[in-house]
Amino acid sequence: MKARLLITVLLAAALIATLAIGCGKDSADGRTTIVVGSVTDLTGPASHAVKYLRYALDDIVKYINEENPIPGVKLKVVMYDSQYNPARDIPGYDWCKDKGATVIHTPLPTTAEILKQVAQRDKVPVWTHAATTPMIEPPGWVFCAGSLRQADVTSLMNWLSANKWDYQSQGRKPRIGFLGYVESQGVASAKAMREYCEAHPDEFEFVAAVNAPLGQMTWSGEVERLKTCDFIQLGGGFAGMAEFIKQFEAKGYSTTWLGLDDVPSGRSLFVDMLGWGTLDGMLTFHPTRWWDDSASLVELAESLIDRYHSSEAEDIVWQGAGYIGGFQQIYPMFDILREAVKEVGAENFDGQAFYNAAIKFRSTYEGYPTLEFTETARYLGAYHTVYEWSAEAQDLVRVTDWLPPVTG
Repeated sequence: MKARLLITVLLAAALIATLAIGCGKDSADGRTTIVVGSVTDLTGPASHAVKYLRYALDDIVKYINEENPIPGVKLKVVMYDSQYNPARDIPGYDWCKDKGATVIHTPLPTTAEILKQVAQRDKVPVWTHAATTPMIEPPGWVFCAGSLRQADVTSLMNWLSANKWDYQSQGRKPRIGFLGYVESQGVASAKAMREYCEAHPDEFEFVAAVNAPLGQMTWSGEVERLKTCDFIQLGGGFAGMAEFIKQFEAKGYSTTWLGLDDVPSGRSLFVDMLGWGTLDGMLTFHPTRWWDDSASLVELAESLIDRYHSSEAEDIVWQGAGYIGGFQQIYPMFDILREAVKEVGAENFDGQAFYNAAIKFRSTYEGYPTLEFTETARYLGAYHTVYEWSAEAQDLVRVTDWLPPVTG
């Protein structure tokens, strides 16, 4: 009888302990722990840039935990290495959920697309960076801090035709093409370029859009297909894109190189492989500010690098947009989380609370246009700035202020 009573007491104690863990209560300081999961690439083809974006995520969490801008909450991040392998995305999502995650972050567009349906089913919001149409249409539980990839290309080409080509003196339309990999953003960019040329036949001559298998490094056929282009857009900050430039120019061909914000994520890789002389004049289109720009989130990011990475600061800046772009696109996620906690209380926070706060989010960070989600809008970065890669400055130099979105 005593043994049975002892077992009952032990089972009750175990149940109480389990319930306490489920609530996320931190016994050390009484704050409720909220877990954010990250399905990311730590060892795969995008890890060069994602490494520094991971630093940004960790630093924001440290800063919030130290400064306590979300009263009663302690944040924790759990990370799963998907290796940029789509087969690992659902297992990574499940692993994060098993670790207690109520919000999932991913910098990988393919991952966000794959997780959209399970996130909707489980009511677990997914936070990502650059948007693609499958993520946001129909609007659901994927929230994109960056811009819509198709809109990026449309705005870039509209700006090029108005500012970077003299039709009268040249006597012809510029020839344009695309090179990238078979991954979500690359496929979206190629499609958008083709469609823009079809819709604006007087502005560009479309040469080709090439999407190669991820990891391809030999480009002889692709070089010949694109050799007549006046402009070539590159699909990402991968080593393969830098290798394409090297092989293209070794043949004696020349062009103006273009990129979206994923290209400067590989700034150090591009410069180390090619040198500033080769990259001089490349144009990249950004939905975020660059290092040392006057903007509130840039200044906060730089202060946290000094706080947490003083010995690595030079390397983090040199790498490119991984940290600074990622920081600006991750930080709003935690502002939304804070608003959700304010509405429901820390112990009642869940994915639904985040979703409810997200669709009402509207912010005017200093140095940025208004950023907002709505019942139907699922991406924040509708405005862009253009930066030119300068051999003289050995840096990216901003050449425009915020450009409003262009459609059609």
